[in-house]
Amino acid sequence: MKKVFLCLIVLLSCFYVNAQEKIFSNVLFNINLRDLTRIIADRNLSNYKDVNILIDGIITEIRIDNKNNRAEVDIVSGEWFGLDEVKMYQVTALITDENLFSRIPKTRRDSVNEYSIVAGKKIIGIVSLVQSSADNDVRVFLKDIRIIN
Repeated sequence: MKKVFLCLIVLLSCFYVNAQEKIFSNVLFNINLRDLTRIIADRNLSNYKDVNILIDGIITEIRIDNKNNRAEVDIVSGEWFGLDEVKMYQVTALITDENLFSRIPKTRRDSVNEYSIVAGKKIIGIVSLVQSSADNDVRVFLKDIRIIN
């Protein structure tokens, strides 16, 4: 409980800058990565249209599309069942926002700082879900992100 409360305080202070964008209007705080993977698999967004979802996890991979200034970010989280079983959950989120995209090092020579979006970092992020009318796929868009460690 302390951890959740501390994360919310840190998150609210970090995301305060984005208040003018009303990123916190309609934010669901009760959905974790496990729930998000189920929502995506069900392809039923009727309860999740026009809402933002708070997630946390670790970035495991970033695929950059420099031509279109976008990236795909794999975010994972897990949960323990007993003492010897771990279930992993993964979501691929799209970064199309120019400010977020600029925080991703594109080459090995690019400098990395505490705000850089790189693999291995624990993050808290705000995502939204969009369902494609063409193929009915659900896409996850990363709207904002804060690096925790």
